[in-house]
Parts: sequence; structure tokens; C-alpha cells
Amino acid sequence: MSGYETARGGSSRGLLYQQQQQQREQQKQQQQQQQHLKKENRRKRQNRIWRQKQKETAAAAAAAELQTLISPVLGLAEGPVSACCCFLVHLLLLLQQQQQQQQQQQKQQQKQQQQQEQQQQQGWCQTCSKKLAPAAAL
Repeated sequence: MSGYETARGGSSRGLLYQQQQQQREQQKQQQQQQQHLKKENRRKRQNRIWRQKQKETAAAAAAAELQTLISPVLGLAEGPVSACCCFLVHLLLLLQQQQQQQQQQQKQQQKQQQQQEQQQQQGWCQTCSKKLAPAAAL
């Protein structure tokens, strides 16, 4: 009996070892996924910051160019022309912001429409959010 028990105990130890090994592998995979997500989020954040700086630089360059174009035409370098340039640049920036907001709204609407279409294809009711029976069952 003792030989049977040791063999049996050995097999249970082997099973325990396999389970521990699987847990270690799962933890390792989770850590790798978390690291990947952190890197991806950091990259996205840096890209957002870079794009914002690019927009600010472009707006400043447009303002400077507008001032240099308007000032010589009117023959004045300061005073009302400067105020006019600031107003025009401010107006241009507001228009640009409005255009960006409209684009974002369009993207959101498209995304919502795609989600609704996917839900309809998967058989979800749009009004009560319940799973519908397949058409063949009706």
C-alpha cells in the first residue's frame, strides 16, 4: 500500500506543479499585457501632446503671417491694425475649433451608428436593449 500511496502522492504533486506553472504563465502574460497597455497609452498621450503643440505652433505662425500681410497693406504697424489682426486671428481660431468640434461630433455619430448596426445584426432590440429571438424562431 505504501508504494501505491507514494505513487498517488507523486501524481498529485505533479498536478499541483502543473497548476502552479499555469498560474505563473498566466501572471506573466497579464504582466506583459499590462506593460504593453502602459506603453501604448504613453505613446498615445505623447502623440496627443505633440499634435496639440503642432496646432498651437500653426496657429501662432498663421497669426504672425496674417499680421505681416495686413500691416504693410494698410501702412500701419500698430494701433487699430494690430487689434484688427488679433481679432481676425481669434476669429480664425474660433472657426477652427468649431470645425474640429463638428468633425468630432460626426465621428461620434458614425461610431454610434456602427454600434447600433452591429447590435441589430446581433439581434438586440434598440428600444429595450433585450436580446431578440432569431427570425427563424418567429
